[in-house]
Amino acid sequence: IKTLTFEILTLAHQSGMSLKEFALRVMMNSCVRSIILGNDSLKQFKENLAFIEKGPLTNDIMDQINVCDCEVDPKWVTPSLWPSSNEA
Repeated sequence: IKTLTFEILTLAHQSGMSLKEFALRVMMNSCVRSIILGNDSLKQFKENLAFIEKGPLTNDIMDQINVCDCEVDPKWVTPSLWPSSNEA
């Protein structure tokens, strides 16, 4: 996960975006139909809205994301594999 996080942070920085903007715009490129945002303030809401108005990331950036050479352990990204609170 650390290697993948570093690669994504680097790509976001090289693209001139914060990780927050980058992540939101990545979701807009996927098959996600709805994005629910939590906002702590009007300022944060306006910032998120500005990111959304920029639209999805370019195909070039998405291609760079898709070639990240990192394997993510399925237990980190598959909720059904997460331990229940009773197992902790």
